[in-house]
Amino acid sequence: MARSAVRSLRWSSGTDATTRRAVEAILPPHRLELLPLLGEGRTGRVFQQGKLAIKVAHPDPVSRRALCSEARNLQHLNKRGAATPRLLAWIPDGRLLVRDVVTGTPLIPLLQQQAPSPALLQQLWELLLATRDVEKDTGEAVDFTPANILVQRNRPVLVDAGPRPGGSMFRRVHDVDSLAQALDAYLVWKDSPAGAVPLLPPRMPVNPELHVEVPVGAPRGGQLLWSNQRLMDVMGRRWTEQELSAAFNLATHGRPVTRVGAATRYQESLEYSPRGAKGDGRGVWVGRVPGAPYGTHDVMLKGVGRTPLAWLGKRYHQDGFVSLPRTLWEAAVAEELARLGFEVPRVLAIFSTGKSTLDNTHRRWPAAMAVRVASTHWRLGHLRRASTDGEQFTALLHHVGRALHGSSFDARRGKDQEELLWTFARNLGHNVGRSEALNILCFSTSPGNVRVDGHFLDFSTVRFFRSYLPDWRYLDVPRKVVATQNHWRVFVVQFAQCFRRAGLWSERKELHAARQATALFNGEYHRGYLEGFNAFAGLEPQHLARLTTENASALVRALKAARALRSEGYVESAAWGQRCPAPLLDVEGRTRQFVTAWVDGQEDPWRQWLTHPVVDVNEESAAVCRELVDQLSRIIPPAARRVAQPRSWDEVIRPAWEKDALARTCYQRNGRRALQEWRSLHDGEWPLPPGAYPYLRARQLARALGHVALPGLEGPRYEYVVGLTPKLARGIVAACRKVLGAALLGVVIHGSRVMTRERVAVASGRQLVGKARSDVVREGGPAPGASSDLDLKVFVDGTGLDHEEAELRLGAALRRLGAPFALPARIPPRQRIIVAPRASLVDAFRWYNGGPRRQQQGKPPIPECQVVVLHDARGSRRPSPRRVQALARSRPPATVIPLQRLLPGTARDATNTLCPLDVHMLEMVLRDRPDIPVPALEVVPDGPRFRVVAGEGARRAAERAGRSVVGIRIRPRP
Repeated sequence: MARSAVRSLRWSSGTDATTRRAVEAILPPHRLELLPLLGEGRTGRVFQQGKLAIKVAHPDPVSRRALCSEARNLQHLNKRGAATPRLLAWIPDGRLLVRDVVTGTPLIPLLQQQAPSPALLQQLWELLLATRDVEKDTGEAVDFTPANILVQRNRPVLVDAGPRPGGSMFRRVHDVDSLAQALDAYLVWKDSPAGAVPLLPPRMPVNPELHVEVPVGAPRGGQLLWSNQRLMDVMGRRWTEQELSAAFNLATHGRPVTRVGAATRYQESLEYSPRGAKGDGRGVWVGRVPGAPYGTHDVMLKGVGRTPLAWLGKRYHQDGFVSLPRTLWEAAVAEELARLGFEVPRVLAIFSTGKSTLDNTHRRWPAAMAVRVASTHWRLGHLRRASTDGEQFTALLHHVGRALHGSSFDARRGKDQEELLWTFARNLGHNVGRSEALNILCFSTSPGNVRVDGHFLDFSTVRFFRSYLPDWRYLDVPRKVVATQNHWRVFVVQFAQCFRRAGLWSERKELHAARQATALFNGEYHRGYLEGFNAFAGLEPQHLARLTTENASALVRALKAARALRSEGYVESAAWGQRCPAPLLDVEGRTRQFVTAWVDGQEDPWRQWLTHPVVDVNEESAAVCRELVDQLSRIIPPAARRVAQPRSWDEVIRPAWEKDALARTCYQRNGRRALQEWRSLHDGEWPLPPGAYPYLRARQLARALGHVALPGLEGPRYEYVVGLTPKLARGIVAACRKVLGAALLGVVIHGSRVMTRERVAVASGRQLVGKARSDVVREGGPAPGASSDLDLKVFVDGTGLDHEEAELRLGAALRRLGAPFALPARIPPRQRIIVAPRASLVDAFRWYNGGPRRQQQGKPPIPECQVVVLHDARGSRRPSPRRVQALARSRPPATVIPLQRLLPGTARDATNTLCPLDVHMLEMVLRDRPDIPVPALEVVPDGPRFRVVAGEGARRAAERAGRSVVGIRIRPRP
């Protein structure tokens, strides 16, 4: 785009020669992509270079036409002297425009804090009149909305003058007073839940050589086959079938064309070769869904038909379609991996395409299209393909790194380059180790099937095994499961090679970085493997987490050696036509028996693992098994063994996901009944597996499994409720509303499933007294006493209510919900209802907590930091994790330093976080959102380090959240 863009530039009459040279210097894509990103909208992205703002259109005709209109509108507004940025240059085809940078305070937060002053209202009215004059001249509506307005020196400035489809929301405003009313209505509209899918255009690199535009439309015969309700709950959305179809029922053979997506180029083959560079031959990036959850998710359609990057000559790829059985298989595997806590792309919906296709079963099937959402779809293959051109690679690296690590990422900075490699190595090692220990194998090993952040991407070849079968072959080549670790470790070296091939690293630097990254991969592989094994063993996680690198490596070697032992006989797989030697040990199914014998001190407890207890074991195999028991006994203290809660394979992995069972469902049956059977596999909710979980571990799993996050009583606070699935949350609210009707004030939740007592002490800053400490969440089944309670407090105003009958009816309704823990715990089921002489839920809880709780039950008050709101019948509070978005607003730090260079502040400042959050809540936000920076601390120099004078609480939160850097502002000494 460099030379052609410069030649096609049009300049405003007031643009001087210095500005023209500055614009021409930054137009090449490899330079433009490296500029700081100011913001992004539906039309394009805005980059900043000094006082210049460069807006680049998204890769579709609609965005380019909108940018053309914006340039024309700015010209007219500049001529009228309206409060808008000065247009400096533009390209007539709508690819980009250049204007002045405008700084100021966004108008929306000002309107939310207080009513606009008469002077501000008058200036907004004058700005609106100017846009109406432009609309008369151009015939297009100008997008005059508060979202596009900044307040600079008490003067509103319209930053984005693009067109608005359907006309301005303020077209009926006729004077200043009606403008004030329209602004109030706008704020209400903005906060209301959106119905249609809020799809933003795909975020593509500025360089068009890295992707191609692909027009798509609704295919004839296409219809929705399945939608992922659980995923929509996690995303905080609830779309109808019609809304999903309108947004995603697309294919390259569909007519008329209604949208333009993008297909990207990447390297697919293991051996590097420019001829091996392929790309999205049957997939199209169509956009991004904002705020899902705590961020934006890329949306990609897989199986839309042939794109310009089709893999011609490859039998099962060249038509661009994917068979329905293979689509169902991949969606099922992705859901199970997500349930187990893996970071993977998930399928939001499946559509028929009206076509048929061949797949590797050598049969023709109906073709289906999957709507796949993920935090990113950028692959290692993208970097390998771009690494032949240093400038192109750097631009792509900056684009990808900014998507993964935030706007502070700089592809030219050695530290950021290394951090990208370290993250890839750690995540990939942990994923490979954990999946291998869980017997989830046969991931297709190619640069196109692993993301840039080290997480897996495609799952059509994945198999779930009940036993470890190292001789199993997969794909079309004689690769065996036993070499899984070696296959994936190669990609760590290939990642480092990209930097050297692009000219960013020397050969010596590449070798050094590759060795470090390989060591990280191996270390995380061992920890991931032990985490996977512990899913069966049920040991206290902290004992395995505290292992040294040497001990972890030795234990994994012993585990792998024992699990690889073969016995007489074979394991047959009729679905996949393979026959493998049978395992000697059944670690996945008989660990409970092994742990019992191990705790009791029986001789050779490993014999409890034998698949057939009467089989003869040769001395060599017995020595391997004894070595494993010795390794476990040296590392795990006896006290930890007694509290172990082992589980079988069927309790960890859903049995219907076993390779042959899933093959029967997806491939060996067809028709409507088979699809209904497949759907039934996804109906189960996702509680935590049985066990005892510390607060942070329970919270991490609850978040990964899509459990509900609820707001606190007041302020910017939220907490995950462990075990509260979206379906269960809806059921509790529906039961309360049905039984209590208009008398219901609301429902709050507290207890260890919100926050354990140990964490309450940390969050409240005081020692708790009363009943025994409860520092874990227990999951042992629905029997009272086996699991931690979900402590509900249901408040009513008492109007026309038979209190005793209502408690019994509500208890029975809650018991019918089938929660994995007792809900309620009384027998017969009875849910206590609290009659509060108050009008609001918050007031009712505080009234109860301040007196009746101690007077009636003799219990101390519930710490408010432990209380969350499930349902407020009289208010507008909605249980939404997106509340955390309000916490992300923080000023950019002046200087970034390692956290280790800070000295603690004073005790008086221990709770000051320089933001509306307390120390606990800030720590949780920093854990949930890696892109949110720590609030910039105020410090004074203290030798080579700095002492915190304001923000000691933020320093503590950053340290607890595992952050390594922090922003500071240096306060001069008095």
